[in-house]
Amino acid sequence: MTLRIDPQRDRMQGLTAREARMIEDKAQRHWEDVTEGEALADIAFPLTLHRLVVAAGANRDFNAIHHNSDIARASGAQEAYANNVFLQGMWERSVRAYIGSAGTIVRLGPFRMSSFNVAGDTVLTQGPGAAQVARRRKALRRARDALRERARHLGRAWPCRGDAAGTEFIARRQRDNRMKHPALTGAYSTAVGRLPESSCMSLHMDAALGAVADAGLKMSDIDGLLCAYSTTEPHMLLSSLVAEYLGIQPAYAASLSVGGATACIMVMTAAALVSQGHCRHVLVVTGDNRLSGMGRAAQGMLAAGGSQEFEQPYGPSVPAFYALVARRYMHEYGLMPEHMASVATTQRAYAALHPLAHMRQPLALGQAMSARLVSSPLRLFDCCPVSDGAAAVIVSAPDAAADTAALPIHVIGSGQGHTHEHVVSAPSLTDFGCKQSSRTTFARAGIRPADIDVAEIYDSFTITLLVELESMGFFERGEAGPAALAGELGVNGRLACNTHGGLLSYGHSGAAGGMFHVVEAVSQLRGQAQERQVRDARIAMVHGDGGVLSAHCSLILARA
Repeated sequence: MTLRIDPQRDRMQGLTAREARMIEDKAQRHWEDVTEGEALADIAFPLTLHRLVVAAGANRDFNAIHHNSDIARASGAQEAYANNVFLQGMWERSVRAYIGSAGTIVRLGPFRMSSFNVAGDTVLTQGPGAAQVARRRKALRRARDALRERARHLGRAWPCRGDAAGTEFIARRQRDNRMKHPALTGAYSTAVGRLPESSCMSLHMDAALGAVADAGLKMSDIDGLLCAYSTTEPHMLLSSLVAEYLGIQPAYAASLSVGGATACIMVMTAAALVSQGHCRHVLVVTGDNRLSGMGRAAQGMLAAGGSQEFEQPYGPSVPAFYALVARRYMHEYGLMPEHMASVATTQRAYAALHPLAHMRQPLALGQAMSARLVSSPLRLFDCCPVSDGAAAVIVSAPDAAADTAALPIHVIGSGQGHTHEHVVSAPSLTDFGCKQSSRTTFARAGIRPADIDVAEIYDSFTITLLVELESMGFFERGEAGPAALAGELGVNGRLACNTHGGLLSYGHSGAAGGMFHVVEAVSQLRGQAQERQVRDARIAMVHGDGGVLSAHCSLILARA
């Protein structure tokens, strides 16, 4: 359908059909948007035998007349034909295209088929004209007004867009709903940098004990444990080893390995565990001492992540893979070296305000732009450092969160996206799974990118952050770089981003790198970020990606 929202339509210029559909799906129509004479768009559905077979599997109607041509003909039909559920789905698609993804379909049907809709046909769905919709809107408005009047007599607020009492009512409902979600009740990060006195396991212990203490819990309260992986002390059963060190016997324990997406996926998994009643308090802990434990060997280990058959024989490094992405982005969207350098300087400015950060020395734009090349166009400060460090959080059931010491931060949305493992198999060098994961997460949380107060987005390289900010909808294509150069990622800018300094300056210690983002988001939403604090921060997005923009997980966190 044609959107009547001019800015939305303008942003769709130059997009692919798929991108345009994704933007259309995010548009929401309200009663105030409906005008007389506006018709619902017709939608054509070509019926193919393949489509009917897939539909039969999806709606579990295995009657052969809907997917077997010979049996359908024997029953009197010309060909295999669509069932009622399939036709209802087409009608819902038509209505959904008009009302938007957040609207509610109160009733659909009933209806009956007067003839077969067979493979080879094109079915056209047609909805009522907007005049009919407008008449129904007036009837519903009268009903709403009556309910609002009754609410006034009862001394209660009735929600109405633009009504102050209604706005407060909606805000209260949102707070109540958030409190029903799993919560981050403890969060802790060790110092980050070169920590020669610490081992991988001692870092795990420091982070775990710190998170439990922050939540005001005892170690005996922990009944779930999730760990990541270690490159300096690899163990087949890392979660069992950590539990052994901590002296606990959790009801659930597991180790996950999804590269830089691991931390967010661990939080997402922990939230599912407490939601399903498997655990009450899940300890999620990450850490490694890559810098002091491996040194330069860490770079060789990471470079071995490419495809053994199709990539490693040609000697690419991880920076070289990301340089490919940067070059393609420069070609398609006009990205400039100073845009990437401004990301590095912004992150360094944040890190200078964090006492635990690895890289706190001042970094000027000219210094970043003249640093030695690592893999063109990426220079030294476009790449994150290798660090020692650990971080942990506690994820608690909604009712259990009330018994903890710190302000609970609720996980109100999460989602994943996966497109490839190796660059040689990537479907694109400009579109990645972060678009899918963020879209799912925003839908589950019921909010938009504009609602985010602070973003903690994975930034293994400067190009990583810029690509992801645009893919997630915070900026249009080609706009994130100039925005960074203009200071829009700063604490007082359009989107405060990576307020601890990110991987680029706070530090990167394996899976803990992504967990540092989670801990910082909790600090911001609690109002504990001191000089880095974003004013009135209530909703944060955290995103992690693993591999070379391969695996993605997004989280939306909110204070009640």
